[in-house]
Amino acid sequence: MPRLICALIASTLMLPPVVAAPRLPDHPSAPPLYYPTRVGAKWVYQNGLAEYAQVVAKVEREDKMLTVTTAILNAQGEPRPNEKVAVSPDGLFIVENLRQGIKPKSPACLLSLKHRPGDEWTDSLYGYVHTASEPEWIDVPAGRFKAIRVEQSVDIEGQRGKNTYWFAEGVGLVKCEQFWMLRPTVLKSFDPGKE
Repeated sequence: MPRLICALIASTLMLPPVVAAPRLPDHPSAPPLYYPTRVGAKWVYQNGLAEYAQVVAKVEREDKMLTVTTAILNAQGEPRPNEKVAVSPDGLFIVENLRQGIKPKSPACLLSLKHRPGDEWTDSLYGYVHTASEPEWIDVPAGRFKAIRVEQSVDIEGQRGKNTYWFAEGVGLVKCEQFWMLRPTVLKSFDPGKE
Protein backbone atom coordinates (compact mmCIF):
# COMPACT_ATOMS: atom_id res chain seq x y z
CA MET A 1 0.00 0.00 0.00
CA PRO A 2 2.74 2.55 0.85
CA ARG A 3 4.35 1.79 -2.53
CA LEU A 4 1.04 2.54 -4.31
CA ILE A 5 0.70 5.89 -2.55
CA CYS A 6 4.31 6.81 -3.37
CA ALA A 7 3.78 5.80 -7.01
CA LEU A 8 0.66 8.00 -7.23
CA ILE A 9 2.48 10.97 -5.71
CA ALA A 10 5.51 10.48 -7.97
CA SER A 11 3.38 10.16 -11.12
CA THR A 12 1.51 13.33 -10.17
CA LEU A 13 4.79 15.22 -9.76
CA MET A 14 5.89 14.14 -13.24
CA LEU A 15 2.84 15.66 -14.93
CA PRO A 16 3.47 18.95 -16.72
CA PRO A 17 2.45 22.00 -14.71
CA VAL A 18 -1.06 23.26 -15.28
CA VAL A 19 -1.18 26.73 -16.78
CA ALA A 20 -4.24 28.88 -16.19
CA ALA A 21 -6.28 29.74 -19.25
CA PRO A 22 -5.77 33.30 -20.43
CA ARG A 23 -8.23 35.76 -18.93
CA LEU A 24 -10.60 37.68 -21.10
CA PRO A 25 -9.92 41.40 -20.96
CA ASP A 26 -11.89 43.32 -18.35
CA HIS A 27 -13.22 45.58 -21.11
CA PRO A 28 -14.59 43.58 -24.03
CA SER A 29 -14.18 45.13 -27.47
CA ALA A 30 -17.90 45.79 -27.83
CA PRO A 31 -19.21 48.11 -25.11
CA PRO A 32 -22.48 47.09 -23.46
CA LEU A 33 -25.75 48.36 -24.88
CA TYR A 34 -28.74 48.82 -22.59
CA TYR A 35 -31.38 47.93 -25.18
CA PRO A 36 -32.04 44.97 -27.48
CA THR A 37 -30.92 45.48 -31.06
CA ARG A 38 -32.41 42.47 -32.85
CA VAL A 39 -35.62 42.62 -34.84
CA GLY A 40 -38.15 40.39 -33.09
CA ALA A 41 -36.93 41.03 -29.54
CA LYS A 42 -40.01 41.11 -27.33
CA TRP A 43 -40.81 42.51 -23.91
CA VAL A 44 -43.98 41.68 -21.99
CA TYR A 45 -44.74 44.20 -19.24
CA GLN A 46 -47.20 43.87 -16.38
CA ASN A 47 -48.91 46.57 -14.33
CA GLY A 48 -51.22 44.96 -11.80
CA LEU A 49 -53.49 42.71 -13.84
CA ALA A 50 -52.87 44.55 -17.12
CA GLU A 51 -50.21 43.36 -19.56
CA TYR A 52 -48.85 44.65 -22.83
CA ALA A 53 -46.20 43.47 -25.28
CA GLN A 54 -43.67 45.51 -27.18
CA VAL A 55 -41.38 44.32 -30.00
CA VAL A 56 -38.36 45.55 -31.90
CA ALA A 57 -39.79 46.16 -35.37
CA LYS A 58 -36.79 47.67 -37.14
CA VAL A 59 -33.08 48.39 -36.53
CA GLU A 60 -31.08 50.92 -38.56
CA ARG A 61 -27.38 51.73 -38.27
CA GLU A 62 -26.51 55.44 -38.29
CA ASP A 63 -22.90 56.44 -37.62
CA LYS A 64 -22.00 55.05 -34.18
CA MET A 65 -25.64 54.53 -33.16
CA LEU A 66 -28.35 52.04 -33.84
CA THR A 67 -31.87 53.39 -34.16
CA VAL A 68 -34.38 50.86 -32.87
CA THR A 69 -38.04 51.26 -33.82
CA THR A 70 -40.46 49.56 -31.44
CA ALA A 71 -44.12 48.67 -31.73
CA ILE A 72 -46.77 47.87 -29.13
CA LEU A 73 -48.80 44.76 -29.90
CA ASN A 74 -52.57 45.28 -29.68
CA ALA A 75 -54.98 42.61 -28.35
CA GLN A 76 -54.95 40.89 -31.75
CA GLY A 77 -51.13 40.83 -31.79
CA GLU A 78 -50.90 43.51 -34.49
CA PRO A 79 -47.99 45.96 -34.11
CA ARG A 80 -48.73 49.65 -33.56
CA PRO A 81 -45.82 52.13 -33.90
CA ASN A 82 -44.43 53.13 -30.50
CA GLU A 83 -41.09 54.92 -30.54
CA LYS A 84 -37.64 55.25 -32.08
CA VAL A 85 -34.75 54.87 -29.65
CA ALA A 86 -31.11 55.62 -30.46
CA VAL A 87 -28.90 53.02 -28.79
CA SER A 88 -25.17 53.57 -28.32
CA PRO A 89 -22.38 53.04 -25.78
CA ASP A 90 -23.29 56.57 -24.57
CA GLY A 91 -26.82 55.53 -23.55
CA LEU A 92 -30.43 55.52 -24.70
CA PHE A 93 -32.09 58.44 -26.47
CA ILE A 94 -35.67 58.98 -27.64
CA VAL A 95 -35.49 60.01 -31.29
CA GLU A 96 -39.25 60.07 -31.83
CA ASN A 97 -42.42 59.21 -29.95
CA LEU A 98 -44.43 57.63 -32.77
CA ARG A 99 -47.62 57.16 -30.70
CA GLN A 100 -47.91 60.85 -29.92
CA GLY A 101 -46.19 62.16 -33.04
CA ILE A 102 -43.53 64.00 -31.01
CA LYS A 103 -39.99 64.39 -32.30
CA PRO A 104 -37.54 66.36 -30.14
CA LYS A 105 -35.14 68.81 -31.78
CA SER A 106 -32.30 66.61 -30.56
CA PRO A 107 -32.50 63.05 -29.17
CA ALA A 108 -33.81 63.04 -25.58
CA CYS A 109 -31.50 61.18 -23.18
CA LEU A 110 -33.28 58.51 -21.12
CA LEU A 111 -30.13 56.82 -19.83
CA SER A 112 -26.66 58.33 -19.86
CA LEU A 113 -23.92 55.71 -19.69
CA LYS A 114 -21.34 58.47 -19.31
CA HIS A 115 -22.81 59.42 -15.95
CA ARG A 116 -21.30 59.04 -12.55
CA PRO A 117 -23.70 58.27 -9.72
CA GLY A 118 -25.51 61.46 -8.78
CA ASP A 119 -24.90 63.21 -12.11
CA GLU A 120 -27.93 64.97 -13.58
CA TRP A 121 -29.04 65.73 -17.13
CA THR A 122 -32.12 67.31 -18.65
CA ASP A 123 -33.90 65.60 -21.53
CA SER A 124 -34.68 67.56 -24.68
CA LEU A 125 -38.20 66.16 -25.06
CA TYR A 126 -40.00 67.34 -21.93
CA GLY A 127 -37.23 69.14 -20.02
CA TYR A 128 -37.31 66.62 -17.16
CA VAL A 129 -34.26 66.29 -14.92
CA HIS A 130 -32.78 62.79 -14.63
CA THR A 131 -30.38 61.46 -12.00
CA ALA A 132 -28.67 58.08 -12.36
CA SER A 133 -27.28 55.84 -9.65
CA GLU A 134 -24.93 52.88 -9.30
CA PRO A 135 -26.11 49.62 -10.89
CA GLU A 136 -28.15 47.55 -8.44
CA TRP A 137 -29.81 44.13 -8.46
CA ILE A 138 -33.54 44.16 -9.06
CA ASP A 139 -36.05 41.30 -9.07
CA VAL A 140 -39.03 41.33 -11.44
CA PRO A 141 -41.20 38.47 -12.74
CA ALA A 142 -38.84 38.05 -15.74
CA GLY A 143 -35.90 37.38 -13.39
CA ARG A 144 -33.08 39.11 -11.57
CA PHE A 145 -31.25 41.91 -13.36
CA LYS A 146 -28.35 44.22 -12.58
CA ALA A 147 -29.82 47.55 -13.61
CA ILE A 148 -29.05 51.25 -13.53
CA ARG A 149 -31.71 53.21 -11.66
CA VAL A 150 -32.66 56.58 -13.15
CA GLU A 151 -34.85 59.00 -11.19
CA GLN A 152 -36.77 61.52 -13.22
CA SER A 153 -38.18 64.72 -11.68
CA VAL A 154 -41.34 65.65 -13.54
CA ASP A 155 -43.85 68.47 -13.61
CA ILE A 156 -47.03 67.56 -15.46
CA GLU A 157 -49.59 70.37 -15.58
CA GLY A 158 -48.47 71.64 -12.19
CA GLN A 159 -48.25 68.20 -10.55
CA ARG A 160 -44.71 67.51 -9.46
CA GLY A 161 -43.43 64.06 -8.77
CA LYS A 162 -40.70 61.51 -9.31
CA ASN A 163 -40.60 58.60 -11.73
CA THR A 164 -38.00 55.87 -11.35
CA TYR A 165 -36.76 53.63 -14.14
CA TRP A 166 -34.40 50.63 -14.09
CA PHE A 167 -32.45 49.75 -17.25
CA ALA A 168 -30.57 46.45 -17.70
CA GLU A 169 -27.83 45.64 -20.19
CA GLY A 170 -29.18 44.07 -23.38
CA VAL A 171 -32.77 44.35 -22.16
CA GLY A 172 -33.64 47.99 -21.62
CA LEU A 173 -36.42 48.88 -19.20
CA VAL A 174 -37.08 46.21 -16.56
CA LYS A 175 -39.09 48.26 -14.05
CA CYS A 176 -40.76 51.65 -13.89
CA GLU A 177 -42.46 53.45 -11.01
CA GLN A 178 -44.44 56.52 -12.04
CA PHE A 179 -45.80 58.84 -9.38
CA TRP A 180 -49.35 58.86 -10.80
CA MET A 181 -49.60 55.03 -11.03
CA LEU A 182 -50.71 52.87 -8.13
CA ARG A 183 -48.45 49.96 -9.10
CA PRO A 184 -45.07 49.72 -10.80
CA THR A 185 -44.76 48.41 -14.34
CA VAL A 186 -42.47 45.37 -14.35
CA LEU A 187 -40.95 43.15 -17.00
CA LYS A 188 -42.85 39.85 -17.03
CA SER A 189 -40.83 38.20 -19.81
CA PHE A 190 -38.18 39.02 -22.35
CA ASP A 191 -37.14 37.32 -25.59
CA PRO A 192 -33.95 38.80 -27.12
CA GLY A 193 -34.95 37.70 -30.63
CA LYS A 194 -33.14 35.38 -33.00
CA GLU A 195 -29.78 36.17 -34.60
